Amino acid sequence: MKKIIFLFFAIVLFFFSSSAQHTNEIVGINDNGVFKITSSLDKIKSDWAALLKSQQNEATLDRFQILQGKDSLSNNRVFYYLLGESKSHKTKVATLLMLEGGNFYLQQEKAASLSGTITCTGCANGCNPKISRGKWYCDAGCGKLCTKSVTVTTD
Repeated sequence: MKKIIFLFFAIVLFFFSSSAQHTNEIVGINDNGVFKITSSLDKIKSDWAALLKSQQNEATLDRFQILQGKDSLSNNRVFYYLLGESKSHKTKVATLLMLEGGNFYLQQEKAASLSGTITCTGCANGCNPKISRGKWYCDAGCGKLCTKSVTVTTD
């Protein structure tokens, strides 16, 4: 029995260590510095709606865009992320993207030094997803009204 369990873990470890750093679905493209979403985002929209519901948040995400940010406390490391916002701009959800060959892909959780999906809620001006020292946070702007939730998913 111990040999079977060991073999199972060895196979799982091999699978995860040899898999890609991103999903195979192209989310968008970098067209000479203009980031364009090329996917319908149906699965992401559905997943994020379920995530908000699990957080007792009734907001609907209406606007989606690919953005670039810099982690100023980690040597200005550039990162890309997909942002979904409610019409009121009070709810924002973001997850990391990987840019490879001009295409944006969802970054695999296990490949990311920074992982998870962040939800920032509170106010329209401020409370935006940001990264500092490799960790998600929601920036200031509305003080205590801003709340953060980071969700790590596994598929």
